[in-house]
Parts: sequence; structure tokens; C-alpha cells
Amino acid sequence: MMPLQFEPYILTKNQRGHPMNLTVPRLKVCALTASWMLAAFSMLAPIRGLTAEQATIRSVSDGDTVVVQIAQRQERVRLIGIDTPESHPNRRAKKIAERSHQDLLSIIEQGKAAAEFTRKLLPKGTSIRLEYDTEKRDLYGRLLAYLWLASGEMVNETIISSGYAYPLTVPPNVRYQKRFLESFQSAKRHKRGLWAK
Repeated sequence: MMPLQFEPYILTKNQRGHPMNLTVPRLKVCALTASWMLAAFSMLAPIRGLTAEQATIRSVSDGDTVVVQIAQRQERVRLIGIDTPESHPNRRAKKIAERSHQDLLSIIEQGKAAAEFTRKLLPKGTSIRLEYDTEKRDLYGRLLAYLWLASGEMVNETIISSGYAYPLTVPPNVRYQKRFLESFQSAKRHKRGLWAK
């Protein structure tokens, strides 16, 4: 580790090129920079370093999105690694219908079935543990997590293995990618959930 240096740091011109007569000791600049960095890090540390936290289910938005209570705040949580059909006739549902050549109403029906399955699995007041992966939030500000019940059951995996979701891998959140793919293939092969018909 290098010893601290006390030589002055001299700025001779300001941003417009005008001469300045300002002398600031390097130690002071280093101390200020270090204190700013420490303050910024201390605000981010609880978010970046946190890999799991306890929460309570408030509501289920659809098959792969829930609202939870974490301490004194509410958060929308998108389940990592799975994708259920849309349960409302929104723009995404219309795009999926066009790409897959499926009827929009049948996609919505599948989405409602997936949402109902998730509601039964996670009634209001259910205690869960949120496990985070590499990225903690998506572009919409939702938390990204794997949900675990007190019994040790992973909710994401239960939904996909019961036949109500497709695998959705969005790097860098890939911790259970293989597990979800195997669960999906098993659900299709055994005609569970949406594949029962």
C-alpha cells in the first residue's frame, strides 16, 4: 500500500480556460473522494450484496409476477426463468398470437389458468424467501427472484413442472436454467397443466 502524499494538487485553469489560483492538498481530495465512495457503497451494499430476503405475498398479478411485502415496502417481483402466457389482451399477447399463429383468446385463457394456478400456490399472506441471481431488477423496475416456500419448494420450478409456464432464460440470471428446461420437458411429455388438452 502506498503512503499518503501531501503534495498540493494545483488547478491552473477552470472549465472555460480562465486562470485559477486554487491549491488543494491531495490528502483532502483523497479523503473527500474516499468518503463519497464509502457513502455510495454503503447505500448500494444492501442491494448488491443481498442474495436472499424474506417476504410475504400480497397478491398475484399473473402467472409469473407477484406483489410482495418486504419489511415496510411493497415490491413487484418477476419470477426468474419462467414465462407464463399473458392473462390480459395486451400488446405482448397480440405479438405472441401473431408469431405463434394462435388465437388471442386461447392465449388469454391459458394465461388466466396459469395465474389461477399461481394464486392457489401463493395465497395472500404466504411467507416466502426471495433468492436473487446476478441482476436484481428488470427494465421495468421489478425485482427478479426465485421464490421459495417454507417447505423448501421452489415456486418457479413448481409452476413450470406443473405445466403452466415455458422456460425463459435471460442472461446473466441463469442459475437454474437446466433445471427449468428439464421440468418443462417433463410437463409436456406427461401432458400436465396447459398441455393436458
